[in-house]
Amino acid sequence: MDNEKKDEENKEEKIKKIGLTKNQNKQIMWAVILMVSVLMVVILVPIIKVQLGKFVYAKLDWQKTKLGEIDYYSTRIPAGQPDEFGNYVGNFFINFRNDPRKLDEEINMKKTTTMPIFTRDKVVYISTGKMERNCHEGIVATLTLSGFLRQFALMNVSSAMGDKEIANETGFPYITCFNSPKNTVINVIEGNETRIIQTSPDCYTLEFKDCEVIEVSEKFILEIIKGYMKGFVKK
Repeated sequence: MDNEKKDEENKEEKIKKIGLTKNQNKQIMWAVILMVSVLMVVILVPIIKVQLGKFVYAKLDWQKTKLGEIDYYSTRIPAGQPDEFGNYVGNFFINFRNDPRKLDEEINMKKTTTMPIFTRDKVVYISTGKMERNCHEGIVATLTLSGFLRQFALMNVSSAMGDKEIANETGFPYITCFNSPKNTVINVIEGNETRIIQTSPDCYTLEFKDCEVIEVSEKFILEIIKGYMKGFVKK
């Protein structure tokens, strides 16, 4: 009887051990599945975000990225001479603060030519007017525009004032389309609407409301890029 009892106890212990081992194996399996799932999320989420942020506009590949609370839209513009296969080894990298697709939808440009034209052997003046709202974005916008014209379009760019009183106070030259008809003049002024008006081949007025000066300057840059890209074929 004692032997039979011991055998039964041994059997019960073995069954318990087998059950415990199965539970442990299940726990290990679920732990592995959980770890793999977390790892896949960590790896795939950034990749998915990058893919979702990609789009093609104006024959260029754009990428939307987020830095803190600010969205950026970046692209590379082909530059230089193509190789024997038609590939451009050089490119110009640029960041926009605004979606280029929305800039085209929301900001109107009245123009007399198909794209902005510049007199290459003359100084290009960015002439700013009086800003009643004291828009801090104004400095960023004019620096971005002048940097683009210098580095990409290889233009000689100079700052000026469209308000004579401010010009006298600051020492900047007083430049308008009327007193400098031989130069390209880009007037940046505050108004009742955000828009671009080309009054002559060399005269542009970038008007903005509600401190939308970055938007209007990026729209102007976008028009230059679109005109430049017309001669390219998107592969």
